[in-house]
Amino acid sequence: MSGSPNTVSAWQDYYRTILMSDDRVYQSASGTKYTGEQVIARIDDEIDSMSEGEYPKTSEGDVRSVPRIEDEDGNYILRDAIDQEWYDLISEGRYGNTKKWVPGETARGDTFTQYFPEERGKMPHQGWKVRVAAYAEEARPVANAVLPYLQENDINHKVMQDVHAFNNNEGGRQEGKFITIYPDIDDDRKDTIMEEGTQVFKRNDPSWNEFSINSNTKNAQSIIQDLEEELDSSYAISSEGRSINGKNGEEKQYSNTRIHFRYAHHFNTPAKILDLEESTEEVDNHEGLVNKKGELITGSYIGDQIDAATRPDKFLY
Repeated sequence: MSGSPNTVSAWQDYYRTILMSDDRVYQSASGTKYTGEQVIARIDDEIDSMSEGEYPKTSEGDVRSVPRIEDEDGNYILRDAIDQEWYDLISEGRYGNTKKWVPGETARGDTFTQYFPEERGKMPHQGWKVRVAAYAEEARPVANAVLPYLQENDINHKVMQDVHAFNNNEGGRQEGKFITIYPDIDDDRKDTIMEEGTQVFKRNDPSWNEFSINSNTKNAQSIIQDLEEELDSSYAISSEGRSINGKNGEEKQYSNTRIHFRYAHHFNTPAKILDLEESTEEVDNHEGLVNKKGELITGSYIGDQIDAATRPDKFLY
């Protein structure tokens, strides 16, 4: 293409390059030529559409705002980068089911892709999970700040795969939930509350159950604190940002940041409830949550039975 920017990792870099080079001419795959000002205007239109929750148009139908401008390797820059701008961060390593979405060519995949730690620790049936919220147009810098930390520390997490997933979930229960993190069980509880990889509760033993219920508070605290530092040390983004409403107050926002936490199931992790007669009640992955009395309850457990002092944010304000 004429006036191609140098190879860079994010569409924001192309944007800045074009913004500072009004005299360049950019030619799309169709042969149409654009001034830098015209390309910038189209990118702004695209971002506005995404921020309003509109599903990006495909090549089968209406013309998208951002033209198909190719780089030296024949890759479409800007438009496809906006579509799925953090794909490179989740396309290698231990992420599962990651598939790049190409407008008009690829069938939609899963909303999230999960990171599988190399040495997966013992995961509780229930405990605190941590979330990082984002808007579609700021997801790239958030991913750049958060994902390397999670990967380097081998922390179990999942990340929304692309901008299309954001747009599909606007107004739904996954709205704004960009990265979800599953802290491991605290070191001082692993050998106590886990039995052969299963979290243990006891009927009518509130002291034991409270200890088991608060299975990963310390690890959640540590992750929240580290995430705040990682985000605030980024030149492109900060810890302040989008909030997640959630239903029935499930999502707890840490201070005024984009970091949230919630008490809930972890995935693919059973539990069991023991009683004085030494009988055992098996609890499947998402069958329910166990309260302080050792009772299996249904629905969302939003932390109303957990002492305020054990919330992950208690000592971090």
